[in-house]
Amino acid sequence: MMNAMTRRWATPLSCTLVALGAAVAVAGCGSSGTGTAPDTRTSSTTPASTTGSPAATTTSPVERVPNRMRDRFALLREPAVGVSSHARAALRGRLVAGMNLALARRIPLSLSGSYWLVPGAGYLCVVGQTSSTAGVGTVCARDALALAHGVAFTTFGAGEAGGAGRLIVGVAPDGARDVLIHTGGAVVTASAQDGVFVERDQQTDPPDYLSLR
Repeated sequence: MMNAMTRRWATPLSCTLVALGAAVAVAGCGSSGTGTAPDTRTSSTTPASTTGSPAATTTSPVERVPNRMRDRFALLREPAVGVSSHARAALRGRLVAGMNLALARRIPLSLSGSYWLVPGAGYLCVVGQTSSTAGVGTVCARDALALAHGVAFTTFGAGEAGGAGRLIVGVAPDGARDVLIHTGGAVVTASAQDGVFVERDQQTDPPDYLSLR
């Protein structure tokens, strides 16, 4: 079932990945995806000791961006644009954590895919669409964790990453200059430009967690 479908998974250390589709369900935190991009995995990047599962799909969408999140994330102070029609269709009926797609802010990147920062009910989420036809995924972190560590969407072997490479797209709170990406015993540093960071490398595992400086 996994060889021709988008593969998405989360490690036991990344339990805020949101299940979105019916294509694949993998052991761990419970994750799935839609689309046809090969070997694409997504994970959250927050410490295991402080993660929590997103609210159920029945949670009502948040009506406005919380002031404390707007005050700390520059993107949330930009006008809302909403997600693409493709992403909206893929996510229809599968919204979690009280996400409101109409409040989405586009993450400005020169990549083949599209990414949005989306507020939820006590969560901050990144929705990722690796190409115009590929699967759509979401990763969410509780507001407190996003404020402390940022939030990031990780894919493998998709588009800009090339081959089996890893691509991490994330958003950090105001004031963060660098994002330290911890994977096993390795740490790489990504520069945060206006609160947005991107890391491309050949790692084969998702990050364990992020830290800021």
